[in-house]
Amino acid sequence: MGVIDDAIDLLINEKSLRRTWIILIALFGIVGIIIIFSYNTIMQSFIGQYLQSQESGIRQIAQSFEIGNNYYLLPFVIFGNNIKTALITWISSITIIIPILIVAVNGGLVGFVLPAAYSHPPLVLFYLLVPHGVIEIPSVTLVASVFILLISKGPAKMYRDSIGILIMSAIMLAVAAIIESFLTATIAQIIGSLI
Repeated sequence: MGVIDDAIDLLINEKSLRRTWIILIALFGIVGIIIIFSYNTIMQSFIGQYLQSQESGIRQIAQSFEIGNNYYLLPFVIFGNNIKTALITWISSITIIIPILIVAVNGGLVGFVLPAAYSHPPLVLFYLLVPHGVIEIPSVTLVASVFILLISKGPAKMYRDSIGILIMSAIMLAVAAIIESFLTATIAQIIGSLI
């Protein structure tokens, strides 16, 4: 698979891309933590209302799959939502700022959802996020980090060279969607019953 090999080579050879990727993973986490600690204040703001509408939409989708025979379609919906985010992030790399904002908003959304789920023990919350998040978060932030190539390569070469990263991210997002649909909740339930 030449395109994936090229993406791996790009990651190996472009120190600025790796650094940016790590910084964006950290940004995701930091924004999530800030949202958790300022949850009550944020709930009163425009940002809180936006995050609440996003969280409500996600919850409605999840509930519609739990009650119907559409359970096996859930990974496709999750993947579709995540690949849409990855594509928008990749296309908007030319703006530099939009990929950074997308990472920050997604980190904020995770930080927003966690306090709402505090009825669960912390270990259960950990397992509700980690099994798929350990793949999904690096995948989205990897695509977002592509903007750094704009500086050294220009727009055409940035997009051409990073198509493999987009494909690699799509594969990772597909795996994360399957894990999120079929394993994450089960693992969290098992942990919850043991606590």
